[in-house]
Amino acid sequence: MRNQFSTKEQYDVKMYHIKIFSVLALFVFILVFSACSNPTSDNSPAITIYTAGSYWTGESLTKCNACYWAGTGRMDLSVPDTALRSCAYGITVVNGTVYTAGYYQIESGANIACYWTGTKRTDLVDPATTEYSMAFGITVEKNTVYTAGYYQIDSISQACYWTGTTRTDIEPGSFSEAWDITVVNGTVYTTGYSSTGYSWDDPGQIACYWKGKDRIDLNIPSDSSSITYGIAVVNDTVYTTGYYYDDYGDYTACYWKGKDCTPLIVPDTASFSYTSGITVENGKVYTVGGYHDLVSGLEKACYWTGTDRTDFTFPASTESHAGGITVVNGTVYNVGYYYDFVSTNRAKACYWTDTVRSDTGIADAFFNIAPVEGDYGDVGDYLYRYYIAVK
Repeated sequence: MRNQFSTKEQYDVKMYHIKIFSVLALFVFILVFSACSNPTSDNSPAITIYTAGSYWTGESLTKCNACYWAGTGRMDLSVPDTALRSCAYGITVVNGTVYTAGYYQIESGANIACYWTGTKRTDLVDPATTEYSMAFGITVEKNTVYTAGYYQIDSISQACYWTGTTRTDIEPGSFSEAWDITVVNGTVYTTGYSSTGYSWDDPGQIACYWKGKDRIDLNIPSDSSSITYGIAVVNDTVYTTGYYYDDYGDYTACYWKGKDCTPLIVPDTASFSYTSGITVENGKVYTVGGYHDLVSGLEKACYWTGTDRTDFTFPASTESHAGGITVVNGTVYNVGYYYDFVSTNRAKACYWTDTVRSDTGIADAFFNIAPVEGDYGDVGDYLYRYYIAVK
C-alpha cells in the first residue's frame, strides 16, 4: 500500500498526528505523582505541565513558530531571522531546564534538525550541506542530550541519533527514520521503521527498534507493512507501539513486547486504528491512540489496557484524538483534543483522568494538544502541540 500524500512534508505531518508521545517525558509525570502521597492534597507540590509544538502567525496563518508552554505561558524558541517556519516536537525537563527537539526551515526549503536548551538553539546539522533533516524524540542522560530523527542524502532518509551534536548513523544505506529515543544504562534505544524501498511512499515499511545500531525487526502478519512511534524499556524488555497495514490500507493498532505483536481490539465498524503512546505499569501495558468509525465517519480517541479498549467521552458529533499516556497509582492519564463541529467549529484541548474529561481551552489546533494547569482559558490561536512533560 502506498501512502496517500503528495509530498514528504504532508506525510511527516500525518505521522506527527499519530506519533505524539515521548516516553521519558511521561516518566517525569510518574516521578512527580509518585513523590506525592496524595496528589490531590493541598500540601502536594505544585505541578507544571510542559508542552512543545508551534503556533501560527501571518496574515493567512501561514508561518508556524517553534515554542513550548509552561502551563499557559508560551516561550518562543530561537531560530534564524530568515527561517520560513519552525516547530518543536520532543520535550523533557531535567533539573528545571527545558529541552526540546525539532527543526526550522531555511530559505532553500530544507528543514534543519536542532534542539533547544531553554530557548537557546543548537543545530544538529550544517544548514549549508544538508538537504533535509528532522529531530523528534529527546532525552537527557547524565547531562548529555540525545535526540532521534533522520537526515536525507539525495532524498533518501537515514535514521540517526545525535549524542550532543555528534551524529550516529543507525542504518546507513537504507531508507529509515527514527521517531523516539530512550537511554537505559548507557545503551541507546531508538524506534521507527526501515523500508525495503528508497522513498517515503514506497510499500514495505518494517517496524523496528534499534539497540545501539543493531536493528530488531518486529513481527507482523504476512504481506503487511508496519511503523512504530513510541518506545519504553522496562527490566530489559523493550515495548514499542504503532500499527501495521495491508495492501488494502487497513491499519491495525498494535503494540510489541520484544518482537511479538499484539493487535488491539476496536469496534467492528472501525475502518482503521493506530496507537501513538505507550507506558508500562506493574506489568500492564497501556497504549493510547484512536480509530476511525465508519458509522459516524469520525475519528475517535481511546486507550487500551492490554487489549481492552476504553473509549473517551465526548459531546455528540465531535472528532477526537489522544496522544500521551501515563499511569499513576492505578489512575490513567491521557491528553489530546476533540474537534467541536457544532458549537464552535474549533478544536478543544483536553485531558482525561481515566475517562473523565477536563477541557483546558479552545484553540484552532490539530494533532494532540496537551493539557495545561491553572486557568483553563484560551491557550493560543492556531497552535500545534505534540509532546508533554510534567515537573
